[in-house]
Amino acid sequence: MILYQAVFDRISDNNKAVLLVEGLNQEYVIDLLLLPSGAKPNDWFEIDIENNRIVEMRFDSQKTDETKHKINKQMNRIRTLKKGSKFKRK
Repeated sequence: MILYQAVFDRISDNNKAVLLVEGLNQEYVIDLLLLPSGAKPNDWFEIDIENNRIVEMRFDSQKTDETKHKINKQMNRIRTLKKGSKFKRK
């Protein structure tokens, strides 16, 4: 059994969950009901794939928290950059 990391990317127009799988560079579209309860976009999962189907899925709280922390850190860095226009008024 090979476990892959997948992120819940978005909900498509037809109420399906779109998962992006690292390592395979593939996108899987599944019913929202197949996700663990409380799952939301940007959550990470460990998944097992057999015959090109997801057969098992577990929420990866550590990867989810690490990613959120990394994004927050980057956003805070961007917010602290010098503000204001480079162009001077005459």
